[in-house]
Amino acid sequence: MLIYIYLIVGNILLQKIIRISEATYNQIILVWGNLIFYFVLGILLTIPFFLSETKKEGNWMINYKCLLAFILPLFAVVFLYFYPILLDLSYVLGHVINALSVVAGYSLIFIVSKK
Repeated sequence: MLIYIYLIVGNILLQKIIRISEATYNQIILVWGNLIFYFVLGILLTIPFFLSETKKEGNWMINYKCLLAFILPLFAVVFLYFYPILLDLSYVLGHVINALSVVAGYSLIFIVSKK
């Protein structure tokens, strides 16, 4: 239910951000709005895993292998969107980056777990 509410409210906010970016010719507002929206969506998808981890006994640990092997390259690819040479591919690359930001938000929670 929370994800549906987030999708509805988030899409309304993204439509307003699109109107603002079109009126001001400032596309960076739209890019950051999309990145944040899809990143938070990825985090919301992992709420059941995080709640099950909080019920376990033990200490919280960080999985550094997952951090280095998965998350940092995703962030690097997401921020490649801002590289000026890739402006010709911005439409296709924008959808790929939105998907990668969902994956980055989703995998961010799996870095921290209890052992």
